[in-house]
Amino acid sequence: MDKMTLSDNELRSLLDKFIREPCETEVLEFKSAGNDYGFDKLGKYFSALSNEANIRSVKDGWLIFGVNDARKIVGTNYRDDKASLSSLKYEIAKQTGGISFREIYELEADGKRVLMLQIPAAVSTPTLFKGHAYGRDGESIHALSIEKIDMIRRSSFDWSSDIVEDATLNDLSSEAIKKARENYKLRNPGLAKDCDSWDDKMFLNKAKILRNGKITNTAIILLGKDESEHFIGSSTKIRWKLIDKDGKDKDFAILGIPMLLSMNIAESKIRNYTYRFLRTDDIAVNEMMVYEPSTIREAISNAVAHQDYNARGYINLIESEDGYFEITNLGSFLHPSVESVIGSNLPNERYRNPFLVAAMFGLGLVDTVGGGIRKMFENQAKRFFALPEYDISDGRVDLKIYGRITNRDYSQTLAGNPDLGMNDIIMLDKLRKGASLNEDEIETLRKRNMVKGRSTMLSFNYGKPSISDVTVGGNSVVSSTNLNEEVLRFIGSNGPVSRADIERALSGTMGNTMTDTQKKDKISNIVRNLYAHGLISNVGSPKRARYVIIKP
Repeated sequence: MDKMTLSDNELRSLLDKFIREPCETEVLEFKSAGNDYGFDKLGKYFSALSNEANIRSVKDGWLIFGVNDARKIVGTNYRDDKASLSSLKYEIAKQTGGISFREIYELEADGKRVLMLQIPAAVSTPTLFKGHAYGRDGESIHALSIEKIDMIRRSSFDWSSDIVEDATLNDLSSEAIKKARENYKLRNPGLAKDCDSWDDKMFLNKAKILRNGKITNTAIILLGKDESEHFIGSSTKIRWKLIDKDGKDKDFAILGIPMLLSMNIAESKIRNYTYRFLRTDDIAVNEMMVYEPSTIREAISNAVAHQDYNARGYINLIESEDGYFEITNLGSFLHPSVESVIGSNLPNERYRNPFLVAAMFGLGLVDTVGGGIRKMFENQAKRFFALPEYDISDGRVDLKIYGRITNRDYSQTLAGNPDLGMNDIIMLDKLRKGASLNEDEIETLRKRNMVKGRSTMLSFNYGKPSISDVTVGGNSVVSSTNLNEEVLRFIGSNGPVSRADIERALSGTMGNTMTDTQKKDKISNIVRNLYAHGLISNVGSPKRARYVIIKP
């Protein structure tokens, strides 16, 4: 029963088999469900049958409507209109973090309507309903025990290693196999000559994409032809979307299997401009791409590797003209926190799809030695950008990467302290995004003279600016509409300062469309306006003005 959908004949044979079982099991439940069935009760059974299926090493649990406790087919009118029945998958997914029925089958048996609800086994973490995990003891439903939670977390159930019985090498893309060979030889240069002599079957076995010469779900995900998606479900896709600064859609693309090729296409969709900045102690301008190419690849590859494919959802990749991209995959984060992964810098001990991850590692698509996420953090820090932002709630992983400066004071602090460790940078990033810092973290930053103010009103303390002339793609990072705010912020952080100090610090943020004289005049006009409106004062002389903020 490895096919994604079952025929009516197969369903009737399966129903007869279930009815002949001597009693209901922890992974099988019959309900009459005459005209209706409570949604909360249904959700609890969904959680319980999914969790018990994992514990008993079966792929699915089954909830059968229209069969009573005596195993008699009585029929059901539960959601007997197509629209209502179709929405059930979505309604359940909203309460389970994205996991839903593998399939909902309507079957006519003995002239009566029977519903067969196929529930996927939990993978690596218990399946929750409305935030609670349920299990079974015989026919009763109860909260999932700690022992069973640990069993699920330690389980070796791996959907990605399953054999697709009806699939053959003809269902794989020759172009994707060719690309896989190229990647394999780059990852394993000592086997490059041998690889050229292997036929496709031997190569795919060596690359751990097949199992004993048989097609796996991993093979279909990475190398399957577009028309082979029926083996694993039509939701195995990356959905890329470009939005403007107001969040309105501008462009989109849907990229399906083979994922080995689609990941490259998705990466190419992300616009990667040149980022230029000048450090005060450098003569030459520093240049790099706003996104480290390996950061984009790591983000996309991680989403493909760790997607919960049983949840039947897309991987969503959103690029914003506001200077960031965001990628979301279904499936809970398998570690206590992102910081715990960065702090240990050790290989992961648990994967949702171990067989898929191993194959992707063999093709150079993912890093399994513990440094992938940390490298993304380091790449952002060396640009003085916000660190990657993770949201690991609601049974999914959402990663946001900025390709611009979001807080100039934070960036100046990083630039002025090149010897910072990652733990220090994480603390500063917490301050940047307004997250709370504990007393030890505040004390650490104070000792390093990187923050100032009361604990409830902390701000960055970076002294004189360390970077200027910040542009992305030849355009200023700071727009003219924000220049007033930048001047105020600079005076507030560094005052008393002269007009020349302000010009040196901020003229580089005004792009390349104005001459130096025009920039100087613009800053002078801003300073005069701020002074006239009582926002700054001169603590120097009329000829040698020194400006400070007037605090309310």
